[in-house]
Amino acid sequence: MPSQSPTGLIGVSIVALARLLAASTAFRTLVGAASADEALPFIYYLEASDAVVSGVTPPRLIEPRPRAIIANTGKLTTSRIGSGGWREEGDLLLSLELPIPAAYLGDWREEALWAGNTVGAIWKDVQDNSGGSDGTNPYLNVTMIDWDQELAPCEPSQGTEYFWGCTLRCSYVG
Repeated sequence: MPSQSPTGLIGVSIVALARLLAASTAFRTLVGAASADEALPFIYYLEASDAVVSGVTPPRLIEPRPRAIIANTGKLTTSRIGSGGWREEGDLLLSLELPIPAAYLGDWREEALWAGNTVGAIWKDVQDNSGGSDGTNPYLNVTMIDWDQELAPCEPSQGTEYFWGCTLRCSYVG
């Protein structure tokens, strides 16, 4: 998590989606985190770097996979409610990058099933926890999840690991 506190509609929404994702048992399992706080460093805002650590063999990313990337889409609307309240509605993109476990590498059907099961479990956790909180901080109130980019194998960059990725569009109301 960034050192500064989120303010404004965009920052608050992005951090609320990050907290929602970090609450996912499936995402925490994917990144090897015992808690939501341990999962947060695997969630990046706007983009993640594919730069590699210099002088390391085999090549390793500075911001390693598995990881999630949250980006805004440019869609944010505020609507007046009554005589003093406002409601915001918008979309955020949630990209997931999943290195395939060695046991499934090389068998496309196994890779696809593992990646689909993993994304499906994360998707379900987001649905189940949407609009809740961690007791202190609210999670984003996701009202619809849609494929924005299909789940597919991705070519690694600079000799780093092979992975599968997808992007989900998360519509929300605040």
